[in-house]
Amino acid sequence: MRVRYFFPHLGTFSLDTSPYYQNSLANAVAVSTFNAILSKSHPSYSAVSSINTIDFVFTASREFNLSVSVCSYAPKALTFCMLSMRLSSLNILSVRYLVLEDALGAKMNSFYSGASYYVPNQGTTPLSSSNPLVARFTVPTINMVGTTKVIVAFSGMNVTASSGSNTVDMKLLGTYEDSTTIRVDITSGSSTVLNVGSIMFCIIGYNVQDAMAWPFPAVIINSGVFDTSTPYMDTNSTFKTYNTFWGLSYVKSKNHNDFTCDSSLTANVAITGVTADSTAQWVSAILVLKYCDPTTPYYLQSQDKCYDLCPNLYY
Repeated sequence: MRVRYFFPHLGTFSLDTSPYYQNSLANAVAVSTFNAILSKSHPSYSAVSSINTIDFVFTASREFNLSVSVCSYAPKALTFCMLSMRLSSLNILSVRYLVLEDALGAKMNSFYSGASYYVPNQGTTPLSSSNPLVARFTVPTINMVGTTKVIVAFSGMNVTASSGSNTVDMKLLGTYEDSTTIRVDITSGSSTVLNVGSIMFCIIGYNVQDAMAWPFPAVIINSGVFDTSTPYMDTNSTFKTYNTFWGLSYVKSKNHNDFTCDSSLTANVAITGVTADSTAQWVSAILVLKYCDPTTPYYLQSQDKCYDLCPNLYY
């Protein structure tokens, strides 16, 4: 049995924010689109993305209002839709994206670029350490036997800090509540209330054993969590720009006029995150293709082994 670091198609795309930053007229531009050209054509695929780098200045009303996600596909291009009523506050923005062709995407139970949690009372729902929020999503039925995983990462948010400290403290955690429901817990470590209008995030949900099982192609996903003080270290020389996805899963900022964070990968070393006097946490996934080498093309499912010739009593 072989594994290799395949080309699902990952990348980082920087959005041109220069026409908007400190331009009050930009706040009237509700939606902007940006095209990212892919280096390889994909006839049929799906994609997810998460915030990679951001510098957003809080408004005078202490508002953070921005979301960005993949909104359409072409064989060799992704279109990102950026939604904000406060574009004049956006200085820097880039996203990390993951493209999976349909053959590999079929191994994922849930693969959503822009899942959203909206509150019904126009942005006055309080989030704090004593008042967590829960979002539930009905998804295709997954096999609950074995280990299930849910990767959730921020694509954006519309929130307002309740005090002059500009406290934003929000963490995402995704789990399968049952075979047809993904539960996303939105929690806070702060007692200071954050008023929530909406939160957008990408979701990748899968059964670990099913994803890497026959029929091929099969995929092994090694996921982890890292923050600004504990980079995600590469102990097996597996991190590459073409096989590693990561996204924001926790943000915390207090007593600052803007929220700034950045993350980057040093191949074969670590994925690191940097913030300006704030705290952030990222969730990561390394994708590996599992297959039989051409010299041993016969796969015996019961043993999870590849053979050059069929074993006795098999044909």
